[in-house]
Amino acid sequence: MNRSRRSAALVAAALAGTLAISACSSSGSSGGKVKGAAPKNNSSGINPQPASNVKQGGTLRIANRGITNMNPYETDGSNADADWVRSMTLPNLFNYDAKGNPTPNPYFLQSATSSMKGGKQVVEYKLNPKSKWSDGTPISYKDFVQIWKSDSGKNSKFLVRGTTGYDQIASVTKGANDQDVLVTYDKPQLEWQNLFGELVPANTIDTPDKFNKSWLQKMPATAGPFKIQKWDTAAKAITLVPDPNWWGPKPKLDKIVDTEMEAPAQVNAVLNNELDVAGVSNAEFYKRVAGKKGLQVRVGTPWDVLNLVYGSKGPMADVKVRQAIMMGVNRTDLSKIQSNGMPKQNPLVNNHLYMPQENGYEDTSGQFGKYDPTAAGKLLDAAGWKSAGAGKTRTKGGKPLSLHFVMSAGTSQTGLDICSAVQTMLQQIGIKVTIDKVDDAAFFTNKYVMGGNFDITMFRWTGALWKSGSFDSYRNPQGGNLFQNFGGVGSPQIDTAYRAGINATSKAQGIQDFNTADKQIWEVGNSSPLFQNYAYDAVRTGLANYGAFGLDTPDWTKVGWQK
Repeated sequence: MNRSRRSAALVAAALAGTLAISACSSSGSSGGKVKGAAPKNNSSGINPQPASNVKQGGTLRIANRGITNMNPYETDGSNADADWVRSMTLPNLFNYDAKGNPTPNPYFLQSATSSMKGGKQVVEYKLNPKSKWSDGTPISYKDFVQIWKSDSGKNSKFLVRGTTGYDQIASVTKGANDQDVLVTYDKPQLEWQNLFGELVPANTIDTPDKFNKSWLQKMPATAGPFKIQKWDTAAKAITLVPDPNWWGPKPKLDKIVDTEMEAPAQVNAVLNNELDVAGVSNAEFYKRVAGKKGLQVRVGTPWDVLNLVYGSKGPMADVKVRQAIMMGVNRTDLSKIQSNGMPKQNPLVNNHLYMPQENGYEDTSGQFGKYDPTAAGKLLDAAGWKSAGAGKTRTKGGKPLSLHFVMSAGTSQTGLDICSAVQTMLQQIGIKVTIDKVDDAAFFTNKYVMGGNFDITMFRWTGALWKSGSFDSYRNPQGGNLFQNFGGVGSPQIDTAYRAGINATSKAQGIQDFNTADKQIWEVGNSSPLFQNYAYDAVRTGLANYGAFGLDTPDWTKVGWQK
């Protein structure tokens, strides 16, 4: 099923680390025709039902691709599968509708307001006084204080996934009572709802050792409709049951079992009635489940885009080479490969920061989103790479223009087809591309992607509703710190425009600033967003309020089996 983060997460055919896990392109094999209208923007396929139409009791069997750290603020905790478990067990202060708009989650948050006081932005959170941690401690301002201290960036021993926003907090203080929290910022934060979105108890993250290690394959505390009954590391299964101390509506389900298994195994399991949900967003998987008795394929439109990401070493240090690659790749043809054998055509995405269904989306790609091999060739000429004729590898100083496309060995067949198509397209403009299949476990490590050791690679960004949460993916590296800009391609101009958006005082101004930054992201040749991925989930018939989510939030108290 689609598990879309509210801040950016990576998805590829590799182990988790700081990343979510899926196939390189979440796509499948060839065959079949694309047909039918695309899903409506902001759509979810979850069989929405009122609680009164859902049975009391039953088990939901789902799967994940590997979970290590459950701390949402730790670098290895930025995992979409871990997020899914946390959405059942930890305070999420905001719910999201189909358009991704946030509203306070009343089980934890009565209200949240932002105002200017003394020239500074002050956000006031009024917590639900009934909310408490599993040890009975009330959720309070103390938890906010420690999250800020841990994530501020002032102590590098806290292995945080990002400091954006937290590094601009002036103070976090108690208001009228312990459940009244006042957060004061040195600079305005347009997307302040992105901060403190998930809460954890202060006493579980108040030292670097606790922050980094106390959440490894366990949860030292919970506060939600479900709690972890057992984490079986041998069977790789997490069993969750309703928490009797939960102050909200009683969940409909008696049990949720979340088992680690790879994508092909998930499809086998859902066909064998061993799972109730499995992602089938590639043609091979889709064909196996389509029309099967007892299963439905549900479709949603999540924040999910496949990207070609460019490095900055060797020939790739020249912006003209990166720009030539962007213009030498036919993104429309790549979308057709992705969509072949699926019911819907995947739409191109011409913006790094906004999905087509979002307010703020505009085509920022300019000439670099257009397929123009002639213009690409001229850029390579200007960069000094001499042509030896159509389809032949260019040279400079006797050296060939040869690049390495690093990809995970676990990439799906259509992912392989997309990589091969890119290889062919670039050879046509004189660039030789060698595809390097590397071990899944090493792909998203410093040996390859996270160390910037590639010329071209491919992965998905998911769930990036909050643009401030994506800043580290495009900001200019500092010394040896790439942040999450793994190719190391950035500029001071991008940082200036992006920070202006983060600190904007109106949404309209923020959108303008973020899109200004995005034009620069295209200009410097950071990456090419290709197309939006739809969520296709095979779901057991009768499962209510669950399946292929778009931008909306699951209500775990209503998930269950339809009467």
